[in-house]
Amino acid sequence: MKQNISFATIMLSCFLSFGVLTETNAQNIFPGSKTFNSNADIFIFSLQNYTGIAENLIISGNLISSLSGLSTLNTIGGNLVIHNNTLLNNLDGLDGITSVGGDLKVTSNPNILNIDALSGINVGIENLAITDNPKLANVDGLINITSVVEDIDVSVNSVLTNLDGLGGILSVGVWLQITANPILANVDGLSGITSAVQFLNVSSNPQLINVDGLSGITSVGGGGISVAFNSVLQNLDGLSQITSLVGELNISTNLAIVNLDGLGGITSVVGGIDVSGNPTLTNIDGLNGITSIDGGIFISNNSILTNLDGLSNVVSVDGDLYVLTNSSLNNLCGLYTLFSASSPDGFSGFFDVSGNASNPSQQQILDNCGTVSVVLRIFLEGAYTAPYSMSNSLDVPNSSPYAEDPITLASVPPIVDWVLVQLRDKTDKSVVASKSAFLLDNGQVVKAVDNIMDIMNPVEFDAVGLEYYISIKHRNHLSVMSAEPVPTN
Repeated sequence: MKQNISFATIMLSCFLSFGVLTETNAQNIFPGSKTFNSNADIFIFSLQNYTGIAENLIISGNLISSLSGLSTLNTIGGNLVIHNNTLLNNLDGLDGITSVGGDLKVTSNPNILNIDALSGINVGIENLAITDNPKLANVDGLINITSVVEDIDVSVNSVLTNLDGLGGILSVGVWLQITANPILANVDGLSGITSAVQFLNVSSNPQLINVDGLSGITSVGGGGISVAFNSVLQNLDGLSQITSLVGELNISTNLAIVNLDGLGGITSVVGGIDVSGNPTLTNIDGLNGITSIDGGIFISNNSILTNLDGLSNVVSVDGDLYVLTNSSLNNLCGLYTLFSASSPDGFSGFFDVSGNASNPSQQQILDNCGTVSVVLRIFLEGAYTAPYSMSNSLDVPNSSPYAEDPITLASVPPIVDWVLVQLRDKTDKSVVASKSAFLLDNGQVVKAVDNIMDIMNPVEFDAVGLEYYISIKHRNHLSVMSAEPVPTN
């Protein structure tokens, strides 16, 4: 009987001790950083029932197949790094973690299918990297993260189709990089980001159709914007809210992009501009809000680009200017404003132009571009009344009848009729520009205006090329065209 009482006492004592140990472990934080390289490491750690790690948690190794032994953890004071785990296919066991004080990095894990176990993290983090996970189909497990203090990098994830799991993030402090995700179709999951970023890089995503998910970003400062090697990207409309850019603007090797209209809000670039290798780019008019560039300009290998009109408002470039191998580029008059600007603005760098359809020198652009006045005199057979005179008795409408340049005036002075003046390309005679104009009774063709005092002004065209055919259209007569191209100077 005495022995039985002693055994019971011992058992009760052990039970009480275990109870006290469990209560202590409810606030048990591992003091420092912890790295796991095998299942055995995790098992040994699990025996201590830690609920947090004061500094970094690193999970990395070829001998880890399960994280279930980490299910008691709820806080990581520093970084959470899951790197180069060849056996892991999910992160089950990390479900209890609600906060990470530093970086969250899931990188180079060849068999991870999802990161759903991270959905408990509901605070901001320092940096986010999801890179080189070839079987990761989504990032839905990150949906409760609210902000990233520094960088987001989502790169080289072979089957990632969307970024919807990043929809809870409202701000990114420094880098936003989305690169080399071969079947990523959109970045709509980033639409919650409304802060400025320091560097924006969207490159080498061959199935990315648009960047509409970036429409909340208002400025980029420091690193610039790079949109490159996106095979089916057609436009940059998602960047339309960006008004300030510090750093280089690089739009290159996007095989389907048609225009740069989404960049129309940018007024200055503190860095260079590189627009190169975009074979379907028809114009750069989206750059027409830019007035100054603190750096150089490089425009090259855009095979169907015909003009540089998008640069017509630039008055200052602090760098060199290269316009190279744009095989259809025949109009560089978009540089006229820059070359004619007065000091301290203007351009004083090196100008290299070659391999384009037209390669004028800086002086030729100054001589042949700008506003060109076309002085013409014609006579209509039906209205002809005397030598060098025509009847102006026709009831002429207030609106031009020509769809190519439809204008309406409050009133029309006594004229013979409306005519259409057209400039045509010197090579293929295609129409480059059209202007509705007045034909006076003495044969003069003049600018169509309301004010009778200005009626003698000639028809003007802005920033045309070096020489053009000139044609005249009238609604009741056959059109006529100059026999040869007419120099604009």
